[in-house]
Amino acid sequence: MALNVSLTADCKKAVVTVTGAAVDSQNSVQISLGDYSYNYNFPGGATNTRVINLATQLVSSGAGYGGVMTISHLESGAVVSSTAVLVSCDILCCLAKKMEDLLDCNCECMKCSDDLVSAQKIFLLLKAAEAELATITGSLTDRAAIIANVEKKYNKAAEMCSGHCGCNC
Repeated sequence: MALNVSLTADCKKAVVTVTGAAVDSQNSVQISLGDYSYNYNFPGGATNTRVINLATQLVSSGAGYGGVMTISHLESGAVVSSTAVLVSCDILCCLAKKMEDLLDCNCECMKCSDDLVSAQKIFLLLKAAEAELATITGSLTDRAAIIANVEKKYNKAAEMCSGHCGCNC
C-alpha cells in the first residue's frame, strides 16, 4: 500500500494517489492544512487518484495558503499511512519579490545587505523544512514531531515575509 502526494507548481492543486488499498475495508483520505480539513472515501483495490483544488477549498474555508499539509489514508477508521507536504508558494513569492528588489539595489546600500541576509535566512528555513519532511518515517508520534519542527520553520519564514508582498498582490 502506498500514499503519494504532489503539488502543482502554483500550489493550487494537490494530487493524491493511493495504491494497494484493502478491498474489504472502508477507505478514506483525510487532508489537513491549518484549520482546513478535507475528507473523501474511495473503494479499495484499484489505484485511486484524486485532484484536490486547494485554491478553491482553502479560500472557501478561510484557511491560510501555506504551511504543512498532512495527508492520511485510513482503513475502517484507522490510519494505515500518512505523509506531509510543505505548501510554500506564499514564501517563494516573498523570496521572488525580495530578489527583484535586490536587483534594483545599489550594491553599496546597507538596506540591500539587510535584504539579502533576510532572503538567505528565509530560503534556508524553507530548505531545512523540506529536508526534514524528506526524512518523515517511523511511528505516528515520530512523524508528528517532524511535522511540528517543519511547521516551526515555515512559520518563522512566514513571519520574516510578513508585510512583504510577493506574487499576485
